[in-house]
Amino acid sequence: MGDGLAHSASGAFEGFEIFIKYLPHSTTEPQLSAFFGEAGTIVGAPRLLKDGKGACKGCGWITFEKREALDEALTWNGCAFGGRHLQISKGKAAHTGFRPSLQAAGTHTPAMLPEIVARLVQPSPDGVVVDATYGRGGHTRGMIAALSARGVCHAFDMDAEAVTDGKALAAEERRFTIHHAPFSRMAATLPHLAETPSGGGGGVAAILFDLGISSPQFDEAHRGFRPEADGPLDLRFDQSRGQTAHEFLSTAPRAEITRVLRSFGETSDGAAAQRVADAIVLARACAAEPPDPHPHGPL
Repeated sequence: MGDGLAHSASGAFEGFEIFIKYLPHSTTEPQLSAFFGEAGTIVGAPRLLKDGKGACKGCGWITFEKREALDEALTWNGCAFGGRHLQISKGKAAHTGFRPSLQAAGTHTPAMLPEIVARLVQPSPDGVVVDATYGRGGHTRGMIAALSARGVCHAFDMDAEAVTDGKALAAEERRFTIHHAPFSRMAATLPHLAETPSGGGGGVAAILFDLGISSPQFDEAHRGFRPEADGPLDLRFDQSRGQTAHEFLSTAPRAEITRVLRSFGETSDGAAAQRVADAIVLARACAAEPPDPHPHGPL
């Protein structure tokens, strides 16, 4: 839990800060200022985390002049705002001791990039490195920058938007190649690198596996990865193939939904998976029934 104390980049004390989650994507700074201004005087403008299109990514920060305003705002935890119920907590100090900073809309800082470059690239700058999940190329660009002129980088991704970004990078960087494929097909896609140098092949010096959903996939409501975002339930990494999650849940038999939940739903509790499947099947059955023209009985 943070202490709510906000500091400028120079370390000067500025006020008392709250962190807000589950904001609607349509939220603007003036709306937030007007709403929380009733708690007390706000220092500066509210700060929103935004996606590449300038829409709120669901969270933001507000700094109050006095602690009493902070305490008042904290009592609003769970309050309704724009059709959502907000989560409000004290702001946390960054590890530098300064208040959290916001990046430009749509940007993303790759995690542990200096450590990755030091461990994976610097020992073999003339070699071949692979990024198993390109995303938007943050790690990839950092690794390429550390390669020598003879070094080579390959990257994999199933997301069509990520591949489009990767092709743009490949057009300007001769040492890089993007592959529209899952990393499970790495050996089949790069057969000439499958052997180790001692076995006569070119070999791969290092592979980075940064697994999970990428920040841009969370940003786009139509992908369905962010639970609080309004949008279709897609959940496909590769939107060019396969069923959406909505299509699957609308048509799959109860037993198949149960199997999927047990196999991939992070639960080994068969009874729990069955209950969720029952709820899904019941909900879609109710949605398919025509409305009762006389809900209060015959006229």
